[in-house]
Amino acid sequence: MLIALLFACSTSAKRGDSSDTAPADTDADTDTDADADTDADTDADADTYSSGDGPWTWTEQTVEIAGQEVDIYTSDAPGPLPAVSWAHGFARGPQFHVAAARHAASWGFLVATPQLPSFSDHEVNAAFIADDLVPAIDQGGGIYLVGHSAGGLESAIAAAAIQPNAYVGLDPVDYDDMGAAAAPDVHNALVLHGEPASCNADGNSAGWAMPSAWHVDVTGASHCDFESDTESGCTLFCGDNDAARQELIQTYAVAWLVHAACGDANAWMETGSQAAADQAAGLISW
Repeated sequence: MLIALLFACSTSAKRGDSSDTAPADTDADTDTDADADTDADTDADADTYSSGDGPWTWTEQTVEIAGQEVDIYTSDAPGPLPAVSWAHGFARGPQFHVAAARHAASWGFLVATPQLPSFSDHEVNAAFIADDLVPAIDQGGGIYLVGHSAGGLESAIAAAAIQPNAYVGLDPVDYDDMGAAAAPDVHNALVLHGEPASCNADGNSAGWAMPSAWHVDVTGASHCDFESDTESGCTLFCGDNDAARQELIQTYAVAWLVHAACGDANAWMETGSQAAADQAAGLISW
C-alpha cells in the first residue's frame, strides 16, 4: 500500500531540508505490487492524499508532559509515525483543534495538541515545544510543527531551534518581531493567512522571510477559521467561522504534512492542479 511507503521513507528524511517536500518515487521499476503506484505514469498530478479523511483509524489519550496536559492522537498506521505538534493560539486550548488533529491522524500521523504552559510568554511556550513536547512524541518518523495565532509564532521559534521536517503556520501572529527573527531559520514552511484584522495584528506574519516558504491567503477567512472547533470565545472578537473555509484550511495544512513526509500531495502544492483550481475559484491566492 502506498500510504505505508510514505512513512517508511519519512524515517530517513532530514529535518529542515527543503528537498523534503519532493514527492516520493512510487514508480520503482522493481516494485511488482500493482497497488503501490496509483499514478500510472500518465498523470504527474495524481495523489495519494485527498481532501477527506485518510485510511487509518486512531486512538486518543491525554498524557502529562513536563507538567502540561497533552492530548495525543495516535494513528494505527505502521510506524514509526511522523509526529506533529499542533499548538493553540493565545488564551485558547487544545480543545479547539480536535477535528484537525483527528484528520491528520487519519492520514498516518501521531498528533499532539498541548495545553501550552504560559499565557503570554512566547519563548517559554516555544521552549516547551522544542525541548519537552518534541522529544516525548518523536518516534523517529520525523517531526512536524503546526501552530495557530500565537501558537504559530511559538512553533516558528521552536522550528528555528530544532529544524523539523516541516512547519505550518495557521494565521500566525508576530510579536515584537520574534517571528521575523526566527523566520530565516524555518524551512519547508506553509503559512496560511486570513484576512488582515486586529486578531492577527493586520496579518503581520505575511512578511516572514522563510526559505522555501509558501504564503497562501485564504479568501474571506477570519482568524477563527484556523481553528477546527472554534466557539464564541473566538468568534465574538475575531470574526465568524465558516465550515467550508475551515475544511479548506485543514486540507492544505495536512497536505503539506503528508507531502513533507514523502507522500504524494502534489495537487495541493503551489504548482498543483487543485491549488490552481482553488485559486481560479477565488478561494486562495499567493
